Amino acid sequence: MSRKTRARRRHWNRGALAGAALPCLCAPIASAQTYWTHFARNEARAGLVGELGVAAVNATTPLWIASVDEAGRGITFNGQSGPVVGRECVYALGKSGGVSRIFAFRRADGMCVWSGLVSNPTSDSWSTPALDEGENAVIVGAGNKVLAFDARSGASRWTATLARNIVNASPLVTETVPRRIFVTDADGFGLSGRLSCINADRFDAASNPHAPGAILWSVIVGGTTGNSPAYADGRVFVATVGEFGFSAGSVLAFDASAITTPTPLWVFENVEPTGFFGGVSVRDGSLYAATYAFSGGQAAGNLVKLDAASGSLLWSMPSNRTDTTPIVLDDGRVVLSGGLAGFGASPSIELFDDLGSSAVMLWDSALATWSDTNGNGVRDAGEYLSIGGWTHQPVAFAASGSTRLLVGTLPAGSGTASPCTHLRVVDLAAAPSSPSFVVSTFLGAGSTPAMVGASIYSIGASGLHAFGPRFDVNADGSIDIEDLHGWESSGTVPGSRDVDRDGDVDQVDREILIEEIRRDERRDMAGPPGVGGKR
Repeated sequence: MSRKTRARRRHWNRGALAGAALPCLCAPIASAQTYWTHFARNEARAGLVGELGVAAVNATTPLWIASVDEAGRGITFNGQSGPVVGRECVYALGKSGGVSRIFAFRRADGMCVWSGLVSNPTSDSWSTPALDEGENAVIVGAGNKVLAFDARSGASRWTATLARNIVNASPLVTETVPRRIFVTDADGFGLSGRLSCINADRFDAASNPHAPGAILWSVIVGGTTGNSPAYADGRVFVATVGEFGFSAGSVLAFDASAITTPTPLWVFENVEPTGFFGGVSVRDGSLYAATYAFSGGQAAGNLVKLDAASGSLLWSMPSNRTDTTPIVLDDGRVVLSGGLAGFGASPSIELFDDLGSSAVMLWDSALATWSDTNGNGVRDAGEYLSIGGWTHQPVAFAASGSTRLLVGTLPAGSGTASPCTHLRVVDLAAAPSSPSFVVSTFLGAGSTPAMVGASIYSIGASGLHAFGPRFDVNADGSIDIEDLHGWESSGTVPGSRDVDRDGDVDQVDREILIEEIRRDERRDMAGPPGVGGKR
């Protein structure tokens, strides 16, 4: 760090930059969970972003589109996979030079700074990577390997080998110390799928006598594919397919601190003859999961709510078939993305009202917008609003006094190699049939997005798309205090000071920039997860 930079940071810390104290921002400083570190955001698979403060969501004009690696080779991204986002970079899976890789792109401008070799995805797996913030590592599950890469340099840290390949399941990194990684392998037509526990923390002879990457235990949970585990309150939760065609799926809870093969704390067997092909989400002591059915109509699956402490069923509701994870909103409503075009179903978003011990479906977007123009009694393409789907995980966020959803449109066909075609912002305060339901639409991206503040990242046919504010005011490839100094400077190019990209340079641009720079303030004071005071 240069002497000038150190001086400016001291000046910042005194609150005297540009001769003025730091303003009180319109939203509180973000909590420790400030980035998008997992599939569905965090270890609880919440899929939910809080109030965005002063920033407005712009999902219509990309800030940048990343399509080449650090060597200039074209990238084909894993179509239905999602990115994860850290302090400096966005990480996504794909291929370049005919080889599968994990890529790191600068958040500031989309430049690829490194890539690392990974195994080819099995069965077009759409597994999403994860970030281990305590060790500044990127965790990838591909083939039968779980790999860790240095988040800054891309250097290989370690590799763990599982008994079977990973299909559609995304790894979980706990923030507790010692930190662990949990992931399921795939046995979709048998009963030998496993949940594995891998050490992520540093070796300590007394408190953690395990090497990073060591598999501490692996337990058979039954049929599995796409079953991303979730974590809350010292427990790891995982759903299963069951025995395909013979038995229903189940949900199990384990002690996340176990260092030898544990027995389940509880097991829930689905009350309907369908299996869980996706993950679970946890909120306020309850657990939510939904199933996939291979026949039947728009309500062939079921969505369940369980007591996370005991596994007891609180309610079960018919739902669209899905491999995704439910999103529980702050007001208790539950969002589910499911369905595909054909086999009696249609891609849709379903909204449920959780009443505690029961629930009601408020609407299904496909049914609510369907107009049978040809009179054949079938929901044909173009007759309804196609949003969501069985492989697509949307993002819910609070903005403009209501809850909105960032949601994609599945490509034609039932394959999972191609990316989504549209990215929409919809207003959950409006009915799907209302003209105000769709707030904005972008054609060209939409696969499972990640969201950090008002910054959005989603894969499309032409590459990884970034939407949102332009924080890199001084165009040095970083988002830091130097950008605020550049914004205050009279010599800065005026266009670069338009942080929110609305055509005006005003105080809102400054506040948005400060809000982003302060994103890590609480985290930096306490140390990142698993480091310093938390260790």
